[in-house]
Amino acid sequence: DVNADPDVVYFVYSSIYINPAGVQTMCVHVSTDGGVTWSAPRENTIATIPGASADKEFIDIDPETGRLFMSWTNFAATRQIKVAYSDNMGLTWTHSGTFNQPSGQGSVPRCAANSANVYLVWTTGSTITYTRSFNSGGIWTGPVAIATGLSSPMNPYGSDRIGNHPSMDVDPNNGNVYVTYASRNLPPDFGDVYFLRSTDGGLTFGDR
Repeated sequence: DVNADPDVVYFVYSSIYINPAGVQTMCVHVSTDGGVTWSAPRENTIATIPGASADKEFIDIDPETGRLFMSWTNFAATRQIKVAYSDNMGLTWTHSGTFNQPSGQGSVPRCAANSANVYLVWTTGSTITYTRSFNSGGIWTGPVAIATGLSSPMNPYGSDRIGNHPSMDVDPNNGNVYVTYASRNLPPDFGDVYFLRSTDGGLTFGDR
């Protein structure tokens, strides 16, 4: 049962997956012919935890090594942001990192070109939380807050779900890291989009 929260990068499609045992986990489908055909679900076994639920996954691929990264939220007794990687397009997976986050959600991994740097950002309540790896996901730095005081934006069009989860990308030319997110910090409007930039490879971020 391929379920929801799709993300597509370089002909790899990820989503929530209810496996044959009924556990809510994650999977990817892979196309090797430019999207004409796709593989059967390849289960992320690191996300398969009986009694817990995996949710809100995003993926990225290292442009040099082809390493596939997936991050997601593990809903269990303690909510966690988890990261795993695969060096064979989802056939097998390796645990990369776990971060205990009582309200963590919406994590996004991004790989830097011509570098072993990998970046991860997510929302923790009213905070944008960030960490990075210097060695392709082997070790991660301690999570830090790069923006605080967020307030969920309002939807002017009805009851559709909206949120303040971040997006992120890395400039392949200079290594700058860009983070955007939504927040309602200037009432009475419905919300605004904020932009953060790091010009030192993700060590520090400028004011929003």
